[in-house]
Amino acid sequence: MSKLAHKISNHRLDGNERFINSLGLIILAIVSGAALLGYCLAPLFTGKPWYIISPWLHFFSSAVGIFLVWLGSGKAIKRGGSMMDASLRRFWPYRLLRWLVTTAFRIVWFVITFIFFAWIGESPSRSPGAGSERERSADDIWDGHPKHYYDKEPPRPFS
Repeated sequence: MSKLAHKISNHRLDGNERFINSLGLIILAIVSGAALLGYCLAPLFTGKPWYIISPWLHFFSSAVGIFLVWLGSGKAIKRGGSMMDASLRRFWPYRLLRWLVTTAFRIVWFVITFIFFAWIGESPSRSPGAGSERERSADDIWDGHPKHYYDKEPPRPFS
């Protein structure tokens, strides 16, 4: 294992990868600091969270930061993972664990895509101004009201 750790740590990042990686880490540090201050520490003082940045900006900043860190250090992570996989492939517990984790991720991905396609495939909701729906008349409103039935006389505007 020490040979593997030495080979992984021996990978040098070039200038472009270091810049992208550090930019992503700076973005993640700022977003994490805002989340820590707004959602964790603020309720201790005021009883409610502070919205320092909007939730959508928080989400997109986090996604961009993670993407930049992956771009900056993705080659080193892939290289380390493939080396670890090659050195541990001969052990059957590792192969079993790898198969179980891969199967679990595939099942989760299948469920997420199934829910997504079911969500976008559902029929659109009917809006009041839809073209296939006719406008309700006064008689329709009178008939549908729970306090009024056909055996009662309608009020003055309807008679």
